[in-house]
Amino acid sequence: MSDGKHTNGPWRAYRRADYTTPGWVILWPDTSKPGVHYRRLDSNGGFLEEDAHLIAAAPELRSTAMDTLSLIENLADNIRYIDRVQALEAALRAAIAKAHGGTTA
Repeated sequence: MSDGKHTNGPWRAYRRADYTTPGWVILWPDTSKPGVHYRRLDSNGGFLEEDAHLIAAAPELRSTAMDTLSLIENLADNIRYIDRVQALEAALRAAIAKAHGGTTA
């Protein structure tokens, strides 16, 4: 989901390999250049691992939360959305797992 105000995902948490300043950074695709390039948030690697995973999950959490709110609004009018509810449950569980440092499938 993009509204022009937020950096598109996916984002990922990455542990810096530089042992003089260990820490975590957040990477996201830089689509302004051809090829595969990434931008980094906090290039000094100042994030703790748990914070980095939570921040990296932000695009998925935001998108899933907005979709869930939309669905809840529609459920009051029509119960036929059960398949969408189950899909959103899976997406929300995956985003939460990513925020906790797990992987998403």
